[in-house]
Amino acid sequence: MHLPSHLSTDIKAKFPRPHTFDLSFIAKMRYFSFFAAAFAVASSAATVLPRQNPLDPNPAEVDFTTVMAGSGCPANTFTTNVSDDAKTVNLTFSSFDVAVDRFSEGQDDTKSCGIRLEAKHPEGFQLAINSIVWSGWARLDSGVDLSLLLAPKYGDWAATSRVYISGGGNTAGGLLFAKEDAAPGSWPVYSPCGTGAVLNMMATVIMVQGNPLGAGSTDDGTSSSPPVTLGVNLVWKPCPA
Repeated sequence: MHLPSHLSTDIKAKFPRPHTFDLSFIAKMRYFSFFAAAFAVASSAATVLPRQNPLDPNPAEVDFTTVMAGSGCPANTFTTNVSDDAKTVNLTFSSFDVAVDRFSEGQDDTKSCGIRLEAKHPEGFQLAINSIVWSGWARLDSGVDLSLLLAPKYGDWAATSRVYISGGGNTAGGLLFAKEDAAPGSWPVYSPCGTGAVLNMMATVIMVQGNPLGAGSTDDGTSSSPPVTLGVNLVWKPCPA
């Protein structure tokens, strides 16, 4: 149906065509809004990071080096990892395994490793051992026990840390272990003030065969057997004013 021209003009004036939005503009606004929100979240998260303890040195300025030698740590069989806060040194050994059986005659029941742990740190701090953690895997028949020892030494001071794992029960089938020995009464003994400290330690793993027919091992017989790991937990303090 055709309307007279004057009516058609009136209708268009009273009912104009709907306004068309620029969809690409809306998409751009959503795009920038998304990244603005993400930036705000990231900025907010950054503000709640824990502050460094003023009683500890800046971890970025602390460096540890290790030198080892012994039947439990031949060359290229150990690694050293330091925690981000410079309070734990983990020593992982791939050849510190011991074993006994009725035919072993004590050939592989003991291994040891001499460890020199040297710390370089900013002036004005001292460090000490707070606790020792041994971890790994062990299978021990009843009457077969595992002893893990660490004897640290600063100058004239020396001490011995020792943890035990008894055979039988669940251990007879093999299990993962993690044993901590908190600092004995004479600990912690702090290193001298300065810009570094040298800690000499003797680590020893012994399997005691109280049952001559019993057997035990710290190697599960697979290529992925959990290695023996020694964790040295440290504590720092400022030097006296």
